Amino acid sequence: MKELPFTAMTVSRAVKQLEATGLFHTTKDSVNKVVESDYSGRKLYEKIKEYMTSPVRKIGYLNKAEITAEMALAGDSVLAEETMLNPSKVMTCAVYIKSFAKEKLSDELMDTEEQVRVELWKYDPKQFFQDNMEDRLSVALSFAENEDERVDEAIEELLEGVWKQ
Repeated sequence: MKELPFTAMTVSRAVKQLEATGLFHTTKDSVNKVVESDYSGRKLYEKIKEYMTSPVRKIGYLNKAEITAEMALAGDSVLAEETMLNPSKVMTCAVYIKSFAKEKLSDELMDTEEQVRVELWKYDPKQFFQDNMEDRLSVALSFAENEDERVDEAIEELLEGVWKQ
């Protein structure tokens, strides 16, 4: 099991926020506090989605030669790998905003052959990634501002795979 890099106080605040949604409750298991919900899977996701935000803080473009091991496949690149959505001309990667020099990014896409789209995330995408791709729920949340019906359908297809697991 992977250990998360959060303090006890941060976890305690997060638990209080979860309880405040009315979707979670806590019980005591001897010395441990257990967080539970009456919902699971898709039903929980649909109910909690309104409280969740996109992990993306900033988007820019980077020369392909500067891709690092800290980056995970994300965005529409994951959708293209996991669904019937056609791949974009530009690969999308995600990286933790605190571990990346933002000044390396360009605001403009100048060459689809030489650049990648980089999403700077609020948390480290490598914490939850699988198969060198960002986790599917985070990818779905990264499209919070999406208005493309094809992408919405691909997100639905992506999440169907999550619920079957």
